[in-house]
Amino acid sequence: MENENTIRKYLIPVTVRTEYLGTDTKGGYERISYLECANGEILTVSLPFDWAQYLAMIINRRHMKKLERNYVENTTPLAVIKVPGLPLQKTGSKIVAEDKKGNPVIMDSPVYLKSIENAMLLGEDLFIQRWTQLPINEPITITCVYEAHEAEKYSLPLCNAWVLDLLTKLNIIKSDKANVVKNMDGSRFRNTRKEPSVYILIRKWVR
Repeated sequence: MENENTIRKYLIPVTVRTEYLGTDTKGGYERISYLECANGEILTVSLPFDWAQYLAMIINRRHMKKLERNYVENTTPLAVIKVPGLPLQKTGSKIVAEDKKGNPVIMDSPVYLKSIENAMLLGEDLFIQRWTQLPINEPITITCVYEAHEAEKYSLPLCNAWVLDLLTKLNIIKSDKANVVKNMDGSRFRNTRKEPSVYILIRKWVR
């Protein structure tokens, strides 16, 4: 029991840390993803980004049983958000380009920037309901429902990563780090024949 308490207090939830390292080839960058414990310790060697996201979800769900879906539904809702359109997978959010001096730089892709811009244009209409001031800085859990055509073609971890970027860029949440976003349990895809949409439910996190 003592070991279990230590894991919950210092190591869980784990988060995915991604870094971009320069390579010897001109303009080349290597993306390094790994799992990081709640206390900052590195848990794994380099992993593919989608695998790192998947493992983080499994580890956090396994050790935080009180935050599973049947419990989270009873916690206090803070906001319900609807983003029209298809989800953008995180792998499409970065490109390697050159600055004015010809040096390679990593920047947001036009598609990614457009997804943020479209959400910004909605303003307060982005919210179906909101019961809190922004930005949200308290511990929360986020549940996403992605209504899409041929939803099976999408990766849940990659779409969840895009939602975290979106909420942070729009200043809806203060940070996407583990001290604010405790988990995204219950997120799922749903096939639809209607116009695709992303529904985001933000709740208070309870131990």
